[in-house]
Parts: sequence; C-alpha cells; structure tokens
Amino acid sequence: MKLFENIEGFASDCLSLIKTIVSIFKLEAKLARLSVFPLLLNFCMLFIIAITIWLSSLFILGYYVALAFNSIIIAAAIILLINLLILISLIQYLKFNLRNLSFVKTRAYFSKKEEKPYEQLEESTNS
Repeated sequence: MKLFENIEGFASDCLSLIKTIVSIFKLEAKLARLSVFPLLLNFCMLFIIAITIWLSSLFILGYYVALAFNSIIIAAAIILLINLLILISLIQYLKFNLRNLSFVKTRAYFSKKEEKPYEQLEESTNS
C-alpha cells in the first residue's frame, strides 16, 4: 500500500512540475508579447530618424553644390548620381551576402558524396 502512495505522490509531483513549467512558459510568452510592440515602434522611429538625417544631409549638400556651380539642375544631377552610386554599391553588397549565405561549397560537397537511391537500383538491375 505504501508503494502505491509513493507512486501517487511521485505522479502528482510530476504533474505539478509540468503545470508550473507550462505556466512559466505562458507568462514568458505574455511578457514577450508585451515587449514586441515597443521594440517594433523603436525600430520604426530609428528608421524614420535615419531617413530624416539622410534627407537633411542631401539638402545641405545640394545647397552647397548649387552655390558652387550656380545651377540647381547640376546640383540635383550630382545628388542623384551620388544616390545611384550608393544604391548600386548596396545592391552589390547584398548580392555578395546572399552568395555567402547560400553555402555553395557545402552543397557541392554534399551533392558529390550523396548518391541517389534510384541510381543504385538501376546499377543493380543492369547487372
């Protein structure tokens, strides 16, 4: 009889431990959900400030270029050219990062090592 009481106590302790772990996970999920919105809001605000700083610096640069060349069209063309060069360099950098992310050498290594099962079946049926 004592054995059954011990087993019952052990099972109830395990169940209470599982309930406690589940409640901890639920509380952590609620806490994470509460902190995601401020994080996204902060990220968006930082993005807006970065765009504002970029735009302001381009206006100031355009103003000084317009003063130097006495032409607004040349200043706008130079600012556009600067932005296009930065865009092209960022696209090239993105391509470089995507190529590094694709693990070309790793896939090539494993594709050489891996033999397809249907090729093994064809070889065995031809023999």
